[in-house]
Parts: sequence; C-alpha cells; structure tokens
Amino acid sequence: MKFWISPLAAALALGATAASAEPFQGFHAGVGVGGSKLQSQDNIPGFTRKADDDAKGFTYRGFVGYDIKLSERVVLGVEAGVSNGDKKIESRVDTARVKVDPGVGYDVTGRLGLVATDNLMVYGRAGWAREKFEREIRFSNNSAVLHNDKDANGALFGVGAEYALSDNVAVRAEYDRTNFKDDRKRDRLMVSAAYRF
Repeated sequence: MKFWISPLAAALALGATAASAEPFQGFHAGVGVGGSKLQSQDNIPGFTRKADDDAKGFTYRGFVGYDIKLSERVVLGVEAGVSNGDKKIESRVDTARVKVDPGVGYDVTGRLGLVATDNLMVYGRAGWAREKFEREIRFSNNSAVLHNDKDANGALFGVGAEYALSDNVAVRAEYDRTNFKDDRKRDRLMVSAAYRF
C-alpha cells in the first residue's frame, strides 16, 4: 500500500504549483481502503456437497484513470485498478477442509457520471476484473492434499459518489460487486482519495 501512497503524496504536494486541472475532467490517480465480503462455492472430488462459505475483511485498491466531460452534467471515464487484501475463506465438509486464499486483483472499468452540483458527481461503473485464487483441499481421513491456483475473470458493476474538494483533489465512496467465474462473488465498500492532473 505504501507504493501507492508515496506517489500520491508527492502529487498532492505539487498541486499548489500545478493546478491546471478541473473537477471531473482529465487524468487522475488515487488510493482507496474499505471492507470486502468474498463468497465461494467449491466442488470437492468424491463429494456431492459443495464447500460454501464466505469471509469479510479489509481491502485496498490503487487506481489511475481518465475522465472527459461530454457536457456540463455528463462525464464519461475509464479506470484501471490493482487491489489486494481480501480475507481467506476456510470451510469444512465432512472429512474435507477447504481453504481459498485470494491474491492480487486487477480491474478495467468504464464509468458514466452525472454532475449533480459543481462539486458532486454520482456515477455507475461496469467492466472486467481478474483475481488469483489459491485453493487447498485437505482430507483428514487419508491426509491427501489437493492444490489448485487459478486466475478467475469476472464482471464488475458498481455505483458511487465523488466530491471535489478542489480542482485537483477529490474523495469518493463506492460500492461494487464482481461475479467471478467458478462460483465466486466479491462485494466491496470503499472510500478513496484521488488527485487530478
């Protein structure tokens, strides 16, 4: 996370001398923190019942993007992000114990915003996300262990609100959901700060 904070802090320090941006227009970069809920259903060899559980935890995300005003009230943008921090899921089905450990995630989304006031924009987001999942199935009756590492793709949808503190600095609150393949879903609620160049 420090990797993202240091460049952002430097950019904010330069903002006083390079304030050429305007709210909801141009390039931006930022970081966000919040909570996530990851749900997972996993098939277990030899079992008819799936491992079905969820875990809530802390998550964080760094992002860069570009917005353009189509009119005084309509904003169209694109954004790319890198995230981590989702909590590991552990579940048990009879003699099998399943662990699903999420790794680094990536997303590329478009967003469409409505400028409600000079400083406030509400928006919707949609696009693609990818995350790595490490899965371990351990059978207690014969000590067998199965490992499976897989990158899962999914559709991401979200809604949020962004408030411009100045032409260069904005804060936002956002909820999003990603429906990954292989019966996994992730919900996130995050707050972020962004610097606009």
